[in-house]
Order: sequence, then structure tokens, then C-alpha cells
Amino acid sequence: MERQEACIEKTMMNTAKPVGRIYCFLWIFRTWLAQVKAAYFDKKLGIEVEWEPGENFPYQPTSYGRLEKTMRFLRPSSGDVFVDLGCGKGRAVFFAATHKIKKVIGVEINKKLYDAALQNARKLKFCGAPIEFINSDVADFNSKEGTIFFMFNPFGALVLKKVLSNIKDSLASNPRRIRIVYYTPLSRSILNEQDWLTMIGKVENESCLVWENAVIPKNSVKNTKSL
Repeated sequence: MERQEACIEKTMMNTAKPVGRIYCFLWIFRTWLAQVKAAYFDKKLGIEVEWEPGENFPYQPTSYGRLEKTMRFLRPSSGDVFVDLGCGKGRAVFFAATHKIKKVIGVEINKKLYDAALQNARKLKFCGAPIEFINSDVADFNSKEGTIFFMFNPFGALVLKKVLSNIKDSLASNPRRIRIVYYTPLSRSILNEQDWLTMIGKVENESCLVWENAVIPKNSVKNTKSL
């Protein structure tokens, strides 16, 4: 809100730059429209997902516009398991669960946010897929079920490396196609360095990138002869 007010004030004072005024008013309109859409869908689902400051990273729910674009890009099937790593209060989880997929999992280390997600689950008005919330560090999460991994920049580079290592190792026991959706990809270089991943597209320009496993990594397969 403060950012909007500052933008409006600057726009009104700077009458010599009409292009800037148009851009600012369009930004205000899009922001307002996103807020109206969020309020409508939150109410329709029966959930509450207000912004939270958080301990290390603030919790900011993903907009419904972004979630819609993501699902259109992915076109998940009935066999997909959608995993939100750092799910917060669960908006992405509940939205994914409105689609006909096998299962949706939300992983959240913050107990307060996890409890809020459980409370939202109890109030949920519509659900098309089973939902499970796990109160855990994503670095310790067993990713063997997941086929779609969703991240809205919820953690730092070190944790991301561990998460990717876990997903890679899970392909040994459960070979499958996986996709990784990364919004606000500040550590995209880490994914680009993975020889078992290939970037397959952009959901929203450079703000959301998607990777897929190119091959099942051989160095992850356990040597069964030694067992």
C-alpha cells in the first residue's frame, strides 16, 4: 500500500512524463486487480493466506494469476504429484488440488505457517485431489513421490542444493519424469549447473522458469550388487 501511495504521489507531481504516468497507473490497476482476484478466490476456497514477515524469509502467497499460468504451462495429468516446497499457508497447494491430479503435498518448516495451512485445510470448500501437509525442513523431505516441484524462492542456495540432491537421488528408486517450477529464480544458476536437468520453458518471462529431468542420473543409481 505504501508503495502504491508513493507511486501515485510521484505520478501526480511528475506531469512532464506522460509515459511514466501511464505505466504507473497500469501498475496500480494490475495490482488492484490481482488483490481483488486473490480475495475472490480465497473466499471461494474458504482460506486465509495473509502475508507474514517470517523468521528468515517472508511469507508471500503466490498470486492466482501466476498459479493459473503455471498450471496451463504444466498441464498436469492424473498421475502427477504436486509438491510445494515452502508452502506457507497453502494457497498454491489448495489451488493445485482443484485440478484432477493424483496428490498435492505442502512442505513447511515454520510451525506457525504450517498450523495456518492445516486450519485452511479444515475450512477448504473445494478439493479435487488428496492433500497432505508436512511440517519439515525441505532439505529433509523425502521427494520420491513428487513429479512437480513448486518453489516461490522460499529458501537460500545451500538448501536448494540439498533439495536438488534429494530429488536426483529419488530418481534411483522411482525413475520418473519430474518438473521443477521456480518463481523469482534468484539461484537459477544452481539448476542450470545440474547435468540431469534441462530448462524447458518460461511461465512468466524470466520471473518463472521450469526445468525437467533430461535423463535419470546414472551416478544416483545404487549398486545393487554390493547389497
